Amino acid sequence: SRRTFLQLTTGLVGGAAALAACGSGGGSGAAGGVPIPAGSRVLLGSGRLLAPAPGDGELDLGAVAFGGPMIDPASGDAVGTFRAQAAENLGAGVELQTLKLPEGTLFAVGERSEGRSGSYAIVGGTDAFVGARGTCDVRQLSDGAVRSDLEFSISLG
Repeated sequence: SRRTFLQLTTGLVGGAAALAACGSGGGSGAAGGVPIPAGSRVLLGSGRLLAPAPGDGELDLGAVAFGGPMIDPASGDAVGTFRAQAAENLGAGVELQTLKLPEGTLFAVGERSEGRSGSYAIVGGTDAFVGARGTCDVRQLSDGAVRSDLEFSISLG
């Protein structure tokens, strides 16, 4: 519905602006000037649709999120979770990626793309990632009806 779209758009744009404003911490994390973890890492994700229950009997596809666990490919250990939420307008829009990791949460924003692959600008985060800047490239490895496997290439610095 149009109301849901406006709420999502306002939330995403407002959230991105707030993250950018809060994330201008000069390159050190929130924990007493601890440096932001720099460098690159690759994580794997196994995601599924996270659809909200329709209040009026109709599912609003603009409100559907996608998320799941993140795994370190070297160890096979679960290291966090991810969630992608899009606000669409006439087939195009903005997507917010939320990556919850042991050091904190990263927020990345980018243009909504076809499928699950895309490039996103890291605009900040929480805990050790306050003030973080970088990129998050997401590549879809497999596509199922409800679940897809993804590769996240995260570069900070």
